[in-house]
Amino acid sequence: MGNYKFTKKWFERHIPRWEKTLDGLKKKNEKISVLEIGVFEGRAAVWVLDELFKNPESKLITIDTFKNIFVNNDYESTFRKNIKESGKENQVEIIKKGIVLSWNLLKEGGIMILDNYEWDYFEEEFNNPRIAIDSFLKIYQGRIKNLIKDVRDHV
Repeated sequence: MGNYKFTKKWFERHIPRWEKTLDGLKKKNEKISVLEIGVFEGRAAVWVLDELFKNPESKLITIDTFKNIFVNNDYESTFRKNIKESGKENQVEIIKKGIVLSWNLLKEGGIMILDNYEWDYFEEEFNNPRIAIDSFLKIYQGRIKNLIKDVRDHV
């Protein structure tokens, strides 16, 4: 792991589930594609880069609006520095689009990570992730396999 900077430790609780669910990918040297939506400071992204990306042709696509919901915190800058620190920044594509538009970027067999399901930082309910994630899962049911059955993660 690189010399990363994280101000929050939200991701750590997810690591045991991710390790169990994604264990098969960790053991392979195959090219994989991962799509992460909602990256914050990049803790999950660098975990994917460090733990899963054994093949240099693997690709991580990250999507975030980078709306600063925390006062005095430029987490886009922190995210970009952490990705650079991983040494695999050439394998990361950063996109500022929404979840449905992102679906087209994911190749068959790829993994899409939806996080922050329980966030309720915005007064308007429609600005919080839950509605978008629920709607997306309903629209694409039958085309999605949920690897982690936990409301805190949708993979």
